[in-house]
Amino acid sequence: MAQIIANLGTNILEGGIFKADDFLDLKAAIRNEFSRRSRALPTGDTYTIQPAIGVVLTKEHVQRVFDDVHLFNSSQNQSVGIGNVVKTSDTASTIVYIQTLMAQNVRP
Repeated sequence: MAQIIANLGTNILEGGIFKADDFLDLKAAIRNEFSRRSRALPTGDTYTIQPAIGVVLTKEHVQRVFDDVHLFNSSQNQSVGIGNVVKTSDTASTIVYIQTLMAQNVRP
């Protein structure tokens, strides 16, 4: 999982567009942190368009990741900006936050 998140960082440096596989990896990473820390997983993952490889991402998808992070830590508050394309740079602080969580030791 750490390698997946690290690869997202590479995409940010390239100024890439936030792709469906990026979304799915990031969503899985934050959900893994909920489980790893024995916290209840967020509910309500119904989307207007289901996220999947080959499906164009919408702001709704990225906002759900931001919402999950906010549920995990209420001081992490981010929303999707204006425009039609979500760039990976729009998610940089969220990715760094998840990387930090993943690096922490968690006692059972």
